[in-house]
Parts: sequence; C-alpha cells; structure tokens
Amino acid sequence: MKRAVMTAMLLFPSWVFAESIYVNDQVSVGIYQGIANQEPLLKRVTTGIVLQVLERRDDFIRVREPGGVEGWVEAEFMTLSVPAVLQLKAARADLEKARAELARLKPALIEAQALAKESDTALAREKSLTQDLAGRLEQRMTPDTMAGPEPERSDSSDGSNLLWIVISFAMLGIGFMSGVIWLRENNRRKLGGRYLKI
Repeated sequence: MKRAVMTAMLLFPSWVFAESIYVNDQVSVGIYQGIANQEPLLKRVTTGIVLQVLERRDDFIRVREPGGVEGWVEAEFMTLSVPAVLQLKAARADLEKARAELARLKPALIEAQALAKESDTALAREKSLTQDLAGRLEQRMTPDTMAGPEPERSDSSDGSNLLWIVISFAMLGIGFMSGVIWLRENNRRKLGGRYLKI
C-alpha cells in the first residue's frame, strides 16, 4: 500500500492532489517568500483569487497563485468557501441570464395567454349552444308535443275531393258501358251474328 502511494506521488506532481482555497473578503493579501510577514513580499492578491495549497505550517499556508508565483500567506485571511464577492458576481450573472430568458419567453407567454382567452371564449360559445340545443330537445320531448303537430288544412282540399268524385263516376260509367257492350257481343255470338233488340 505504501509502495502504491509512493509511486503515485512520484508519477503525479503535488498540484494534482492539492486543494483550492480563496482569498477571503479582505481587500488584498500579500504572498511572502517565507513564513513571516518580515520576509520579502512576492505579490499581492485580491479577494476572489483562487490559490492552490502546496503546504500548511502553523498559521501559514504555502500557495501557488494562477500566475505561477509560489509563497506563504497567513491562514487567517484564507477560506475554503467561495467569498461573498464571487457569490455576488455569480448571482448577478444568473440574474442577467434569467432576465434574458424572461425577455425571450415573454412573447410566447403573451401568445399563450391570447390563445387561452380565445379557447375560453370558444368553449363558452359551445357550452351556450349545447344548452340551447338541450333546451330545444327537451321542449320537443314534452307529452304535448310528442303527439305530433296537427295536420294543416288547406282550402284546396274541397276542390280535390270534387275532382275525385267526378273521376269515380266517369270510371263507373265506362265500366257500365263496357259491360253492356260485352253482353251485347256475347249474345250476338250466341245468336249467330244477330243483335238482340232491347
């Protein structure tokens, strides 16, 4: 197990396993060459800069800043949590994204609201028509109307009745005449071609 850890430490540089810390909400912090503020100042870093931890000793931490400068900083000015300045920047960026998304979606929302209003109007109209048709159907299904409407009388019915009477008498007359002719012809055949005088 120790051999595996040693091999990993030799193959991978220390910065692969290093944790990251931030300069806390102070304005600026100095990176010094040694463990003490009396050592030469290598660089000043401001709030929000991410430093890579290389080593810890008492109240000091050996770090590497993004530009590659390595030195010692006081641990009391460091924090593992993201400083409020960076959190505020991230929150502002998120807010701007949300505003842009809202502006992009606002026309679609207005269109959807208009469609919903049109749908509500159409639905109310359909409901009113359905109620009207149901009322009409209910009126038709009442016992008074189930017997059916009375047949309408027309003034022309008297004239058509007279016509049927005339046609009936004409048919009766044609039938009587046909019967007489048939009887006469039948008797003539029986009498050998002579007509019977009546």
